[in-house]
Amino acid sequence: AYSAAGQSYAEKTTYSAKDEISSSASEIAILLGASLKGDMPIDIGLSVNLPSASYKTSDYRLAGTDSKLKNEDKVDGSGLGIDFGARLVANKDLIANLGVGFGSGSTKVALKKDNNDNDVWTDTGDVNGEISGETSNLLVNLGVAKLLKANNVNVIAGLTGEYSSLTKKDGKITDNIDSTNNQKGTEDTTTNIDVGINVAAETKLNDTWSARAGVSKGLFGITSITNKDLDADSKQESSSDSTEAPVISAGIS
Repeated sequence: AYSAAGQSYAEKTTYSAKDEISSSASEIAILLGASLKGDMPIDIGLSVNLPSASYKTSDYRLAGTDSKLKNEDKVDGSGLGIDFGARLVANKDLIANLGVGFGSGSTKVALKKDNNDNDVWTDTGDVNGEISGETSNLLVNLGVAKLLKANNVNVIAGLTGEYSSLTKKDGKITDNIDSTNNQKGTEDTTTNIDVGINVAAETKLNDTWSARAGVSKGLFGITSITNKDLDADSKQESSSDSTEAPVISAGIS
């Protein structure tokens, strides 16, 4: 699927220069899925998204009866998102799920200011540069569940694991007039690993009522954080471990 939208606006009077504002946005989305039958049926799905957007403002100065570009600010953004999921059923009582997600995005702000009013954006005192940043993230989920039956009780026990990573780069500056003002910015990365267990049970009390109970507990979690100053070539790292108290639920219906 593809979608797009855009708009523009311009204004000019006899006594003032024109101003222009324009914007656009688009997205491409792809969805795919398949089911494989057999002794171990598998369901898989894939989605891909490609969004982008742009916004620009242009300010003009009046030179006689003509409008001359003085300032221009432009913001561009784009991204990529990929999600994959798979589910496998073995022997009708063992279920495995896998989910993988990846995303990235970038933003760039371009600034141009002709402070000398000479139609050149490379003079001392002018502004001609870019500020940019980007992000990327990865998420992986894995779960395995087993169905057990004992007399009139159905029990499902499952183990889950998750890995996530997020990286952000901010504050990159490119000065097209004076390169000594260039900056690489910062880079921050956070990673998490979590493992948990879930157990649920259900039994039929009579023809009307059933009882259910469940326990969920995080076995352990690890978080790691890295902060980098790319200009100073310095790095700070920290990590922490955590466990969660069990969550118990029960009900009759």
